[in-house]
Amino acid sequence: MQQLFNINSWLLLLYIYLAVVLISFIYGVATKNVSQVDRLWSILPIFMAWIYAYISEWADIVIVMACCITFWGVRLTWNFFIKGGYRMERGIFVEEDWRWGYLRTFITNPILWQLFHFGFICSIQLALIIGFTIPVLLVALSDRSSGLYLSDFFFCFLFLFFFGMETIVDINMFRFQTEKHSLSSEEQKMSRNICIRAGFDFSGLRKYSRHPNYFAEVMQWVVIYMWGSYRIGNWLNWGLLFAIALFVVVYCSTFVSEPVASKKYPLFAEYQKTTWRFIPFFPVHFGAFEEKAKSGK
Repeated sequence: MQQLFNINSWLLLLYIYLAVVLISFIYGVATKNVSQVDRLWSILPIFMAWIYAYISEWADIVIVMACCITFWGVRLTWNFFIKGGYRMERGIFVEEDWRWGYLRTFITNPILWQLFHFGFICSIQLALIIGFTIPVLLVALSDRSSGLYLSDFFFCFLFLFFFGMETIVDINMFRFQTEKHSLSSEEQKMSRNICIRAGFDFSGLRKYSRHPNYFAEVMQWVVIYMWGSYRIGNWLNWGLLFAIALFVVVYCSTFVSEPVASKKYPLFAEYQKTTWRFIPFFPVHFGAFEEKAKSGK
C-alpha cells in the first residue's frame, strides 16, 4: 500500500470531497446552474477508482474493479454528452437537469434554495458519489488485494450484466426520443409506433419496469459493494450505507419525475397500474394497456 502526496487515504478522500463540494457550490451560485454534480456523477468515480488502484500498488483486483467503473463512467458520460449535458456557451455550462427547475417551483425562497443547493445537491450527492466507491478503497487497503479468483470473475460478469442492461435501455430511449422529436405533433398522433402516439416509451425492458435504467444503475453499485465486501470478508462496512443511500435517492427521484409525466401524458397513469416502478417484474394486464394505447383512449 502506498500513499498519494504522503496523505492518509481517508484524509485524502475527505480533502477531495470538500474541494469538490466547494467548487460545485460556488460555480453553481455564480452561474445560477446547479447541475455541476450531474456532470460529475459519471466522472468522479473513475477518478477515485484509479486513485485507489495507485494506493493498492496496482493490485490486479483493484485494477479490474477500476476498469469496470471506467466502463460505467465513460458510457454514462457519453450518454449525458449526446443529450447536451456538457453544452457550453462562452465557457459556461448552460444545461441544467429539468428536475432542479421543477423543484425551484416549490422552494421559492432564495435562501432556502441555496441551503438545498449546498446541503443536498452538493454535499449529500457528492458524498454519495464518492461513498459508493468506498468498497474499492477497502479492497485496496486490505491485505486481501493480491491475485484474482473465480469469485472476482463472477462479480465482474454480474457488473457487466447490469452495465449492458442500462446501456440497452438508454440506447432505446435515445432512439425513441430522437424519432419522437423529429415528428410534428400531428405526425406523432398518426405514427404507427404506439409509444410515440402515447408520448412515452413502454417497450422492451420498460414493459417490466418503469425505470429499468435506474434499477440497473443502482445494481451496478450494489455489485461493487458485494464484490468488495466478499473480497475483504466483511459485509458490514461503509459501502453498505452508501449502497442503501443510493437506492433511496434514485428511487425517490422517481416520485419527482412521474407526477410530471402523469400530467403530460394521459395514458401514463394506466401504465403505472400495469408496470412495476423500479424492480423489473412481470406486468399486470399489460395487454389491456396496449389496447388502450392503440386506440388512443
